Amino acid sequence: MNLQTNNKDYRADIDGLRAIAIMSVVLYHINPNILPGGFVGVDIFFVISGFLITSHILYEVNIKKGFSFKKFYIRRIKRILPALLFMNLMALLAGYFILTNLYFHALGEQAFSANLSYSNIYFYLSSGYFDLDSRLKPLLHTWSLGVEEQFYLIWPAILVTICFFTKDSKYYLVVFVLLFVLSYALNGIYSDDSSAIFYLMPFRIFEFSVGAIIAHLLLTGKDKLFKDKKTTKNIASIIALMLIIAPMFYLNEHSIFPYYNALPTILGSMGLIYFRNSIVGSLLSLRWIVFIGLISYSLYLYHWPVMVFSKFQLSNLDDSFLYLFIISVSFIFAVLSYYLIEKPFRFSKSRLIPVLFSMLVISVFLTSSFVKVKKVDSFNYEGEIIDKSIKESLDEQALFLQEKGCRIDNTDKSKNCDWSAESQILFFGNSHNMNSHNIFYAFLNNNHKYNLIYPGGVPDCIHENLYDVRGGGDICRYGVDKLTLDKFVTNIDVLVVNFFNIKVHGAKHMSIINDMRNINPELKIIVIGGFIGTRPHNCRELINKYENLDMCRNQKFVSYWGGDEDQWVLSQDFAKDKFLYVDTVELLCGKDKELDNCITRTGKNLFFYDGDHFSLHGSKFLSNLIFDKYREQLNALGISY
Repeated sequence: MNLQTNNKDYRADIDGLRAIAIMSVVLYHINPNILPGGFVGVDIFFVISGFLITSHILYEVNIKKGFSFKKFYIRRIKRILPALLFMNLMALLAGYFILTNLYFHALGEQAFSANLSYSNIYFYLSSGYFDLDSRLKPLLHTWSLGVEEQFYLIWPAILVTICFFTKDSKYYLVVFVLLFVLSYALNGIYSDDSSAIFYLMPFRIFEFSVGAIIAHLLLTGKDKLFKDKKTTKNIASIIALMLIIAPMFYLNEHSIFPYYNALPTILGSMGLIYFRNSIVGSLLSLRWIVFIGLISYSLYLYHWPVMVFSKFQLSNLDDSFLYLFIISVSFIFAVLSYYLIEKPFRFSKSRLIPVLFSMLVISVFLTSSFVKVKKVDSFNYEGEIIDKSIKESLDEQALFLQEKGCRIDNTDKSKNCDWSAESQILFFGNSHNMNSHNIFYAFLNNNHKYNLIYPGGVPDCIHENLYDVRGGGDICRYGVDKLTLDKFVTNIDVLVVNFFNIKVHGAKHMSIINDMRNINPELKIIVIGGFIGTRPHNCRELINKYENLDMCRNQKFVSYWGGDEDQWVLSQDFAKDKFLYVDTVELLCGKDKELDNCITRTGKNLFFYDGDHFSLHGSKFLSNLIFDKYREQLNALGISY
C-alpha cells in the first residue's frame, strides 16, 4: 500500500475551521438577516467529518493493519452520544416547564428520533404545511447529526471492502470521486424535492466525499502543490476562505440546497484543509478561535434549543437583548458540556463512566418515549385556556371541511356531488385550497344551484401541465382522472384558486390554469390572494402561553403575504377576462395593510387553526367579508346569492 504519511496528528486549523462553521450557523439561526446563507456551516462540518473519518480509517486499515469496527463505533459513541443524550434530556426538562402541550408532545417525538439517529428522516417526513413551525422545534438541528451518524454506518464498510479487493490506493480515490458524482447527480435529479436533498444522507454524500478526497491526497503524499511557493499558497488559502464566506451572504432559505449552491463552500473547505501551512491556516490556529472550535459540537447542540426556548419564553424582550442572551447562554452551556460531559465520557478511564452512560441512556429514552406517546403533559397544561380537544374536533376552531361536501380525491367521498347542478365550482390549490372551499361553503352550501367540488391533494399530483401527472397512487387517482378529462373541465363554470404564497408555491401551476381556460374558454376564475398568518408562532399556542388573546394581533407575531402578488396574478394570461382577485390581507387589515389593524379573532374564536390555515370560524368570518365587498363582481361571474 502506497500510503506515505500518518495524517493523524492534531491540527489546530481544523478546529479553527470548525469555529467558522459553528459561528455561521449560530448567527444564521439567531437572525437570518445577519448571515442569510449561514446554514452552509453545516456543510463545512460534513467536509471535516469526511476528511477526519477517512484519514483515521485509511491509516488503521493500511498502515496499522488492524482496523476494528468495534473500536471505531465505540469512539463514535463516546464522541457523539453522551453530549447529545444529555442535551435531549435537558431540552425535555426545559420543554416541560416552558412549552405548551402541543409543542411538548412534539418535542418528545423529536427527542426520540434524535436518540435513535434518524431525526433527519423524521423531519423530512414530518415537514409540510400542517407541520409545526420549524422555529418552534427545539431539536430540529439534530437532523445534521442524523446525517453524520448514518454516514458513519456505511463509510467504514465501504473503505474496508475496497481494501479487501485491492491494495492499490488509487482505487480509493476512484470510489470517492464516483460517490461524489453519484450523490451530486441525485441532487440534480431530485432538486424539485428540496426537503429530500436537504435532509437525507444520500444527497449529502458528495460533501463527505470531498473531505475523503483530501484525506486520500494528504495520506498519499500528494500535498506538494505550491509547497515551495509560500505567496501562491497564501493567496490560494485566502481564495478558499472567500469561497466559504461568500455563500453566507448571497444564499438564503429559498436557494436550492445543497446541489450546486454547496460547491463553493465544500471546495473552500477542501482548500483550507489542503493548504494547512498558510496565512489562513495560521489565523485559524489562533488560540481563541481554536477554543470555539473545540466547543463547537456542544455549542451546536445547545444554541438551537436555547434560542427556541428563549424566543418562546422571552418573546417580548427587545431583539438585541434577546440575541445577546441567546449567545451568552449558549456559550455557557457549551463550555459546561465540553468540560463536564464531552471530555469525561471520551477520555476518562473511571469505571463510573459506563454506569453513568447507561443511566443517561435509560433516562432519556424513557422520558422521550413517555412524552412522545402523550403519557406526560406539560407543566401548564391544565391552565391552557383553549379547549384541549379542539385539535381533534370538527368544531368552529377546526380546520377541515365538512364531509358532506363534494370531494373528488376519493371515489367513496364523491357521492355527495351533484353533477347536474346549474353551477359547478372547482377549488384548486395547495393546502390553502381548503380555506377557499370553506369560505364558499359557508355561503353557498344550502343553495342547490351550486356544486362545490373539493379535490383534496389532487393538484399536487399534477406537475407542469394538466396532463403531466406524477403519480399520487389511489389517494388522488380518481381526482386526477377527473381533472384530466376535457369533458369534466368543460363542465366547470368557476375555478377558485388559493395557494399559500402563490408566487412561490403556485407559480408552476399557472400553466395548468391556462390549460383549463384553453379547454373551457368560458371558465371563470377567482384567485383568493394574500394571506394573514401567525408564523413563526402558532396563534393558539401563544394564547395558551400568555393567556392573552391580543397576542394574536401583536405585530411581532402576525405576518402577512401578498406584497405585489395581485399585480403578478393580474399579469397571467388567464386574468385577462372573466376573472376576480380577492385580497384577503386588505379585507382583514384594511387598505393600508397595517399589521396592528389586522383582525385575528372574534371573542375567543380564533381565525387561525395554526400558523397560516384558517379555522372554520375564520373562514366563515372571511366569507361574509368577501361576499359583501365583492358582491357585484361575483354576480358578474355567475355567483349570485
